[in-house]
Amino acid sequence: MAFYVPAHMGEGPEKLREIRRILRRNPKGLSISDISRKVGLNRNSVAKYLEMLLISGQAEMRTYGAAKVYTASQRLPISALLEYSSDLIVVLDGEGRVLQINAPFISFSGQNKEEFLGLEISASGLPVVTSPAVLSVLDDQPAGEVVVPEVAWGDENIFRAKILPTTFEEGGRGTTIILEDLTEIKKAWRMRTFLANIVESTEDAVIGKDLDGRVVSWNRGAERLYGYTREEMIGQTLDPLVPPEKAVEIARIQGEIEAGRGIDRLETIRFRKDGSMVDVAISVSPVRDEQGRVVGASTIARNITAQKHAEEEQRRHAEETVFLSKTAMAFVEMEDDEEIFGYIGRQVRTLLPGSTVVVSSYDHKQDELCIKAVVAGEEEKRLEGERAGTRVPMAPRLREYAQTCLYDEVNLVGHPAAAFVGAGERCIYAPLISHETCFGDVVVLPGNGQVKENRELIEAFIRQSAVALHRRHARLALKRSRERARTLLDASFDLVVLTNAEGEVLAVNERADRFFSRTGKERVEALHIVLDGLREGVLREGRPARGEVRACGKTFEVSMTPVRVVDEIVYEIATFFRDVTTEREAQKESRRTNRQLADIIEFLPDAAVIVDTGGQVIAWNRAMEEISGVRKEEMIGEGDHAYAIPFYGERRPVLLDLVGTDVDPPPGYLHFERLEDVVVGRAHCPAAKAGDGAYVWGKASALFDDTGDLIGAIEVVRDVTPIVETDLALRRSEEQYRTLVEHTTSVILSLDLGGRVTSLNTVAEECFGYTGEDAIGRSVLGLIIPETESSGRDLRALVRAICTAPDQFQTCEYENITRDGRRLWFSWTNRAVYAPDGTLKGVTCIGNEITGRKDLEKALETAHLDMESIAQVLELSASRTFVVRPEEICPATQNAETIREALESGRPTREEIADGEERWLIPLRDWKGKGPAVLGVALARPESRRGTYGPQKKEEIS
Repeated sequence: MAFYVPAHMGEGPEKLREIRRILRRNPKGLSISDISRKVGLNRNSVAKYLEMLLISGQAEMRTYGAAKVYTASQRLPISALLEYSSDLIVVLDGEGRVLQINAPFISFSGQNKEEFLGLEISASGLPVVTSPAVLSVLDDQPAGEVVVPEVAWGDENIFRAKILPTTFEEGGRGTTIILEDLTEIKKAWRMRTFLANIVESTEDAVIGKDLDGRVVSWNRGAERLYGYTREEMIGQTLDPLVPPEKAVEIARIQGEIEAGRGIDRLETIRFRKDGSMVDVAISVSPVRDEQGRVVGASTIARNITAQKHAEEEQRRHAEETVFLSKTAMAFVEMEDDEEIFGYIGRQVRTLLPGSTVVVSSYDHKQDELCIKAVVAGEEEKRLEGERAGTRVPMAPRLREYAQTCLYDEVNLVGHPAAAFVGAGERCIYAPLISHETCFGDVVVLPGNGQVKENRELIEAFIRQSAVALHRRHARLALKRSRERARTLLDASFDLVVLTNAEGEVLAVNERADRFFSRTGKERVEALHIVLDGLREGVLREGRPARGEVRACGKTFEVSMTPVRVVDEIVYEIATFFRDVTTEREAQKESRRTNRQLADIIEFLPDAAVIVDTGGQVIAWNRAMEEISGVRKEEMIGEGDHAYAIPFYGERRPVLLDLVGTDVDPPPGYLHFERLEDVVVGRAHCPAAKAGDGAYVWGKASALFDDTGDLIGAIEVVRDVTPIVETDLALRRSEEQYRTLVEHTTSVILSLDLGGRVTSLNTVAEECFGYTGEDAIGRSVLGLIIPETESSGRDLRALVRAICTAPDQFQTCEYENITRDGRRLWFSWTNRAVYAPDGTLKGVTCIGNEITGRKDLEKALETAHLDMESIAQVLELSASRTFVVRPEEICPATQNAETIREALESGRPTREEIADGEERWLIPLRDWKGKGPAVLGVALARPESRRGTYGPQKKEEIS
């Protein structure tokens, strides 16, 4: 039977034989301490020898609680002991040849055992043990145990290698290689890191503690919630967070955890570091080890301060509603005015303890105030009660207080309460006015009451009291009570429904009426069917109750409050429905988002790739599959820059390979920038998009675990081809525009909204005599455009209109001025220029000189004026004249054709007629302000021309 002994233990064989003899003589077994005393060695040495015997199969170990007992066993051959180990084991002889291989190793290699036995290890081709890391240790022939922490084999497998020099029982020496598979451990570690990152990023406080109550983990949410840093809390108990009165609560939680049970939700309070209190909802779960034993607890805490404040506001709101409802019912049940004034005083003093309250009525007929009730302490009541019934005229100054509210520090001179002790010290005055009618007032003398805390409630009660007085005076008690209740309900921002004890709807407020339908009653009654349990509790206990219900397509937070209780019997219930649909949907969406955290990378809109520290791809999301055309299954696990092939057609570094380095980017990047731990770049990728090529923007950064160790890198890429192509097209368009502007024969100016020159082309420079440096930034008025034309027309308003509303002045003509003072006429075409956001930013003006045309128009105008003058002279000197307008020409008109020809040609025509006369037809553009016409003039023919022309001979005069 062979077994191996490390070579560095010289007395090993002898000691092993002695320990085996001792174990065989003690078949019931011995502990390490027993064996140590019998063999004369320390516990550590005995433990090492026992481990060898256990491995060689010559000893067995049993555990009893924390104790370990060793007994002798049947000796096994080394080949048998190898089969009992789940590790991969190879035994080499002194020459480095394979002596033994256990079954797990053969199963991992996938080959037959006989193929390797007797082969030298370096030539055997065995997996893992022939890696350079292991062979280099074997070449050094170590004298003691050597551990290679990690040996990678293939794409996924990782092993820890133990290399032990071995002495066999027969005295031979060799080497044993034990391979421990770390693959699953590494995967579990990566998953633990991933989950830890999720816990660290959550908004809730997540705290881990051991069974002693000491903190072992403390995320950022806990830092934000409680104010303590991770360093301050690790290793500490949660005592600084727990108020003394909550110690029993902590003990109960600890008991539940030790029993293996969790706490689903517990609303409680905790201290922050700054001493302030915070309302939290906590969930506690036990944490178990691999054997299922509870080893600690995980606590998730959420800040519910806002929720508690809302609940407190709802409670206060309900209490105020109850108070006002009770007083409203009391007003209804009162029989006369005397009782109501005393009741008003008592309720005000209830809200302001320690005060003296004086309630007066107002007599409209006598215009007097009369004290009706004085409510004070027993001693004060005895001294001041005699003043009840005092009457004084209403002071004009008191009429200024025309609203039913509290007025502070009022001067009571002229009021019957002015005679009371302390009436001059910060008195509070409240007139009882309803519907612009005064029914009296309330005076509060200083006391211990806090007006600030109850001011709104007091004012509401004073207003209620005024209404009660008003309605009592009108003798409409029943109607007054119902409308007062309706007023109170309508004041609520919630949906409010008033029901009797049987659940029948008595009234709804305006909001509920609008929501539930025209009357609201049918749908409200249907809704109350699901609230019967809540209502039964209110009727039974007489206290408010809360709940939540889903109805009418919405989620409501329901609060039921008894509003009329007589002899502890609830007769009416006010139910408040607060619409929390949006809040609940938001909470549901938040939970759904948390469940999808694991899929964030997979469904990122941008393409993403993640590699580990070895450069192997561990994530390749769907967007990356689309842009690269490579499926995830084909890329996961690939290394050696395989992720670059779908983009560049070759293996080459990309952005994620440059993170944390000073290496220059490879050729092809159009833009590259380092921003601390982030690398950003843009490049043209010829192989992307199935070989069509694409411009890609990328951003890469390093990935770290919770201990700060580098675990890989991530690169996010985005197809920016449309943006780049648009930018290139824009540049080409701008170049074409500049070329067009520089080669045009027209003047081109650009103006901003203030009329300042922003650009001008070379034609404009040559025409007006200004260079770009001379003109840009200056106002066009006074520079190129005169403020006033030669004709006297003011051009300033026109220029302002062109710059601010160019679409209304697309074409215009006006006089311009050159640098040397010459005045030139131009015809301008104006086009608006807009900013990318659509706002007007200026105007482009394109002009052509029309000075020559203007001169011709002026000469033509002068000629027309001269012709009209001549025609007027001829009209005076001729023997006969006539005027024919175009609309008057008809077939019956004498000489119609000749007159029409004169109008069309615009030139005078002469005709010889009988009796020594000649007739002139003179076309006129505007005759006496009535439009175009032909003036016919008959003149005596000179002697020199008589007989020259035949009858009706006509001549056109140019």
